[in-house]
Amino acid sequence: MAFVGATGFNVENGFTCQNSIESQVKSRILARARHAYIVADSSKWGTVAFSTFARPENIEALVTDDNLPRDARADLEAAGTFVVTPSESDANDRKSQAKESKRNVAKKSHGS
Repeated sequence: MAFVGATGFNVENGFTCQNSIESQVKSRILARARHAYIVADSSKWGTVAFSTFARPENIEALVTDDNLPRDARADLEAAGTFVVTPSESDANDRKSQAKESKRNVAKKSHGS
């Protein structure tokens, strides 16, 4: 299980950080994890840092606070990122399990 922070995120650029070495490390951590999560508060939405380390389809979920704009959440979920907030619980567990299953199938088909 991996929890990785992001400097910024949006649908077009994915999850970003400040330098390419950090980006490479984070990408590898997420790729090797059975459960891959990004942790970023809502203030990071719309910020694009130097280097992209993950795309929505590369992670199981984004863990964020309740202040993420509704349209941002809808855009992320449409792009394949499940969004987890503190105000939700049981529904998150079911959706997260479904996302994990899809991610594991994709990893197996790509030889990971």
